[in-house]
Amino acid sequence: MIRGRFAWILAALVTAGCGGRADGEAAPAGGRVPIPRWSEEVQDALAAVPVQEQGRIKPLGTWARFQLLRINHALTFVVSARRFDLPADERRGPMPWALDMLFHPGTASEYRCFLVPDREVLSDLHRAGEAPGEVERRRKRDRHSYADLQPARDAILARAERVLREEEAGRLDPKERTPLHRELVLLRSSLLEFETAARGLDWARARYALAGTPAAAALYPEGTTAVRFSEVLREAPRLGAALRAATDRADDEAARGLERFIGQAWLDAGHLRGVGLFPPPVPREEAWLGAAELLQRAAAGQAVPPGHLALVGAWEALADAVAAGGDGVAEARAVLERARALAEARGEYEKIDLELTYYDLGPFDHAKVLYLIAFALIALSWLGRFSRWLRPAGVVLTVAALALHALGITLRCVIRGHPPVSTLYETILFISAVGSLTCLVIEWVNRRRIALALGPLLGALGLLLAGNYEMIDRQDTMPKLQAVLDTNFWLATHVLCISIGYSAALLASAFGQAYILGRVLGIRRADAAGYAGLGRMVYGTTAFALIFAVVGTILGGVWANDSWGRFWGWDPKENGALMICLWTVMMLHARLGGYVRAFGLSMLSVVLAMIVAFSWWGVNLLQVGLHSYGWIQGVGTALGVFYLAETVVLAVGGTWAWRQRRAARAAAAPGSGGPAA
Repeated sequence: MIRGRFAWILAALVTAGCGGRADGEAAPAGGRVPIPRWSEEVQDALAAVPVQEQGRIKPLGTWARFQLLRINHALTFVVSARRFDLPADERRGPMPWALDMLFHPGTASEYRCFLVPDREVLSDLHRAGEAPGEVERRRKRDRHSYADLQPARDAILARAERVLREEEAGRLDPKERTPLHRELVLLRSSLLEFETAARGLDWARARYALAGTPAAAALYPEGTTAVRFSEVLREAPRLGAALRAATDRADDEAARGLERFIGQAWLDAGHLRGVGLFPPPVPREEAWLGAAELLQRAAAGQAVPPGHLALVGAWEALADAVAAGGDGVAEARAVLERARALAEARGEYEKIDLELTYYDLGPFDHAKVLYLIAFALIALSWLGRFSRWLRPAGVVLTVAALALHALGITLRCVIRGHPPVSTLYETILFISAVGSLTCLVIEWVNRRRIALALGPLLGALGLLLAGNYEMIDRQDTMPKLQAVLDTNFWLATHVLCISIGYSAALLASAFGQAYILGRVLGIRRADAAGYAGLGRMVYGTTAFALIFAVVGTILGGVWANDSWGRFWGWDPKENGALMICLWTVMMLHARLGGYVRAFGLSMLSVVLAMIVAFSWWGVNLLQVGLHSYGWIQGVGTALGVFYLAETVVLAVGGTWAWRQRRAARAAAAPGSGGPAA
């Protein structure tokens, strides 16, 4: 590693360069801004370039997707024709936005893609040249550009950092942030991410003057006045040696000149932090390198391999082609070929194309639409007209949606190399798929058409919940797992069994609530056989849930003993699993003992859904215990709404049962004219 004065100079340069406006090119002074155009060939080639972020190797297209999602809270934003040189408003997606940010940061800074929900966050914003009404309008919930926010940037960051310091000092609980505090911290993160990404390819555009640095100029052909980053990188071992020699002989002038020359290149290369563009040349290393790390190692004496120099040169050629107004197709393909060759040499490219296919296909989005159409067709079939055609069509669409649902889960398993369930997001996908499949099996057995309707409804609700979770979390849904969650046999079987138990318990509750609402609303009140069959569905799925809940809980204890050295620790998640087991046992015994009948069992199943929701989501809000790894803002509100809805069902059902019993007692009273008379 680099030591001594050179390291201190570089650290100071990087610290000085972390803030400020993400220029890279000057923003237009007035008029309508010309907008860059990217061909499909360029987008496809660069989307497939492998990078590493947070320990996971992924396509650049995936990085762009979640980068935009974190800033914009959506995967597209509107580019206004009034501001840009466009015939009409245009929607911009992740890849064009990312390329604009990397290669045209001045233009990208004018895109209104920063969502600011709280007007108080922008209390320091007074953009010069705008009418007061325009400033006031855009202080409300709206999307703003980086250029809009730049005048208030320092104030916003300072206020957010005060909140973070309070939390770090223990004077403020992160879970108790006010909406203002939450939005300040999120906006701070968005601004810093944009700034670092918008300057991420400064090194590919830059040229470094040799004037005033004779020691550096001596390493290049005579007459060379400026060099590219790749040329600095190639000669970095000799530049580092020259710097150390100048320092040893106390030649301060030569040392300062070399420090400035190398330091500026290192500063330009150090902006895209957290994203590795270059596979490490040492096979045993796992962390990919940024351009700054390549330069640092080279200056310390490690020669840069030819393949890495070629990739750096390919990025520079692409930057030159874009700046010259070319289409950049050949240069983009060269970047992909160089990056792919380095990744393939390490066996780290094989799943990149599959991940791109997964996101291009969008199986869950299509499955969600098919589920909703299937439910609509099945609901229309209840009216009697055209039921002969509508019901089979609904079945076919449900099966097709479930096939797409399963395909998406399978693709994620292959991409990640993990079982179907390893994150909270994946539990939603898996539980809703199991619920839909179970409904189809139940319908095939009893043909009551109730499970047939609930199957697509549960599938659609699950995928809607998964989509909302992704939008709230705004993080890569296929992250590298924590070490304790990394796959082994006991963990995989435990999580799968628990998830199946969750799914069965929620399905039992869905059947139970259908029973309650049907009775309360008087739907087919004379169909005693239908309600008896629905009661059996509640009982059967509850028994099914109990089996998997018990097995999953025991397997969880085996895994905990293997990972943490103890079988049971009364952790909130463990308590939630135990509550499910105990409640389902109580439900089944109450039904077998005659303490409750079908209606009472259905009421108990509503409480079962509330217990499952606590075990699945609620314990993560406690932030206590070894299982608290899934807390995100907004889940508490959704959970509260769910509990309120279930409480309403219980209240309505309880009121109806009380009135029915009261009416029965009145009818049976002497003199009432009822049977007792």
